[in-house]
Amino acid sequence: AAVAHQSLHPVARALADAGQQGDWVAVDVTEHAGQGLSAVLYRASQPSLPAHPVRLGSSRFCATAGPAESIASTHLVDDDGWIASFGLCQDVRADAAATVAALMAQGYQVHMLSGDTQQAAQQVAGPLGLVSVQSGCSPDDKLAFLRQQQAQGRRVAVVGDGLNDAPVLAGA
Repeated sequence: AAVAHQSLHPVARALADAGQQGDWVAVDVTEHAGQGLSAVLYRASQPSLPAHPVRLGSSRFCATAGPAESIASTHLVDDDGWIASFGLCQDVRADAAATVAALMAQGYQVHMLSGDTQQAAQQVAGPLGLVSVQSGCSPDDKLAFLRQQQAQGRRVAVVGDGLNDAPVLAGA
């Protein structure tokens, strides 16, 4: 919670809201776009103990396997390895499927680009009726897709839910 509290990303916000940071303090927090956070933790009540470098984020960033490929997850590791994994449930707005259907009925192409695994992305895309789904996308991948579409003469609108979408939102 102490590390996640330092970020505005929706996953970090959820972890910060759900957790108790107790007397842990996170310093030297760095946000790595599309990957996670690195930080140094120490206990305020025991400042003489050594600081503890950690990473919170994707399995790739944390160099650890997730609990299941079908579950969106984030992980916490230190220099000794895995500490915890957090499975995440992704809700979609009640009107999302109707909105996607209406856009498609009007002839718009609707694509989903996600940083999540293919299985986790499909859990969101399937109920929305989305066929074009790209998973494992970094912020740069999303921006490259946008620029490719624009280079083909398309006008593109983007909807994003996190800081990792900032470059593509600005590009649109």
